[in-house]
Amino acid sequence: MSKRNTILVTGASGKIGYEIFNELIQKNFDVIGTYSKKKIKFNLKNLNQKIFIKKFNQSNIKDVKNLIKFINKKKLNLTGVVNCAVLRPMKKGSNDTFKNWEKSIKINSNSIYLLNNYFCNFFKKKKFGRIINIGSIYSHIGPDFELYKGENFELEPDYIFNKFGMVGLTKYFASKYLQILTNFSLPVPITLSFEDI
Repeated sequence: MSKRNTILVTGASGKIGYEIFNELIQKNFDVIGTYSKKKIKFNLKNLNQKIFIKKFNQSNIKDVKNLIKFINKKKLNLTGVVNCAVLRPMKKGSNDTFKNWEKSIKINSNSIYLLNNYFCNFFKKKKFGRIINIGSIYSHIGPDFELYKGENFELEPDYIFNKFGMVGLTKYFASKYLQILTNFSLPVPITLSFEDI
């Protein structure tokens, strides 16, 4: 097994995930970055680093199992998961279709559950690991629609619902696996420290 710590960043092609992915590369971690549509670009800091880019649907149980098989096959020392992935099919606020609402709730709730459940068990076997679920301030407070007045943007209700649900599931897994790992849900903007991963 590799002695270097490896961090998995889901949703590494998104704005927040991409920043975290590149920060980990700069801090000399081995990194697995996942994407669903837009491929990830990066610059290596150290030629000895292992950087893997994987197309990944974390709401699909087969993809989650295959990613764990990949980590084991490559003998990577996975010590942390930073979950940044979120699907946002709603674009018209509460005026969007119920079909888009259902799609968002199904995919996002399944992805949060599967990723946390499988990687908590993965880390339980190792007796160490960290999962950081990137949350939103809107999982803690109601949205201030005045912030977006005049903008070509509306905060979607599925986003708030999914981030609020993430907090609940994070607390569930943190309680269940308390002695194995710490499981965080963080509003952004934030400063992440990777010293204990």
